[in-house]
Amino acid sequence: MKEPAQSSRRLDDELDRRRIEVAEGPHPHLRRRGEALVRVDDDQQQEVVEQAARAVGAEVTSRLGQVARLVSATTPTDVLVATLRRQGLRVQANHVLAAHPYYQGSPYYQGSPYYQGSPYYQGSPYYQGSPYYQGSPYYQGSPSGSGRCAPEAPLCNSAVPAAPLPAPPITAGPNTVHVAVLDTGLQMEPGANPMTPRSPWFQARVVASPSWSASTDPVVVDDDDEPDADGDGGLDLVAGHGTFICGLVLQHAPGVRLHTRGAITSFGDGDDFSVAAAVDAVLAEVPADEPVVLNLSLGGYTEDDEEPLAFAELLGIHADRDMVIVASAGNDAVGRPTWPAAFPEVVGVGALGPHGPAPFTNFGSWVDCCAPGVDIVSRFLDPADGRPEFDGWASWSGTSFAAPIVAALIAREVQRDGITTAQARDRILSPTHGAAIPGLGTIVAPTP
Repeated sequence: MKEPAQSSRRLDDELDRRRIEVAEGPHPHLRRRGEALVRVDDDQQQEVVEQAARAVGAEVTSRLGQVARLVSATTPTDVLVATLRRQGLRVQANHVLAAHPYYQGSPYYQGSPYYQGSPYYQGSPYYQGSPYYQGSPYYQGSPSGSGRCAPEAPLCNSAVPAAPLPAPPITAGPNTVHVAVLDTGLQMEPGANPMTPRSPWFQARVVASPSWSASTDPVVVDDDDEPDADGDGGLDLVAGHGTFICGLVLQHAPGVRLHTRGAITSFGDGDDFSVAAAVDAVLAEVPADEPVVLNLSLGGYTEDDEEPLAFAELLGIHADRDMVIVASAGNDAVGRPTWPAAFPEVVGVGALGPHGPAPFTNFGSWVDCCAPGVDIVSRFLDPADGRPEFDGWASWSGTSFAAPIVAALIAREVQRDGITTAQARDRILSPTHGAAIPGLGTIVAPTP
């Protein structure tokens, strides 16, 4: 048997460390190894869950509302899920939700018959069981992008340097609105307490979080947007992603109260439960009677395309809040539902290029609108981290960067007119606001 490339082995090792696996079957998706989510409706079901977990060497590690997260270091995911389902419980694997920047330059990704509509899509060794194929962050290996990867690094950040843009004026506006970016966090001054954004461009624009945290462990999700968490000398796969998105929000809605929280690692991986818990935590820091728009430039596919359990629970818990969630649709050029964008309560956003739909954007009836997502310029990592070629700015493409434009424009409507977030959302998505594209919804164009 041919030995796998050394970079492939390193990538397999990295995915193993992050407990990520590709599920086999007709609907491949990424999931956390040895984890299951179960909906517990009453005390009797809770006891059943506890007993079933003990029987397979798992334990309940955390809860969100009525959803419990079970983790086992030894029991395979399929065994864990099947054991709980035999008890009549509603159970899912903990699906991986990943960041949505677009990775350029690989013939297997752009327009290749191995990807779009080909029989090689399902059942081929190029797809099932290969972490290079499934999920945007684990596809990279392309020769393009920033070109600043370490020679031995199997993954590469695709942002490219860009010329600076002027900072918009800080205009409070007549009405308060909060925007929360749940992502890789925001680049902060090392050791600063309270948290202080590294770039003066963000200072006085970000609401300090009392629970802000940083970690040097590349597997741990924290609130600091780190350039090189694994210390390999190159930018991590989506390092700067959260900082970039925060910059886009402030470009288009400079007067909002901006909150930032880590929900994914600098390699772009999160999961259903941890992302939902991060949203729940940031909402606890926003006054319950004030409007909030949340941006999630991430997503993933699920078993049988069912809605992810923890995020569905989150939406139910906060159903009465004045809030709108905006999420990116994904960059796989397919119509398969991407969660959380596919939830009816969530605004799913596709990407436009200069001449129409971006070739990479996902599409479908579940996509509500589309916005510019190609060669977008925003704030990036500070040059003090040894990457002076960026000068704190970058250009990036992906539905990841269309979503915050929509989120910012919704927030701006609330701030200007004092309407609810739902009213602002409906106004932005109205066919009278902009033309529509089948499968991509209303065209949302930024305005001065």
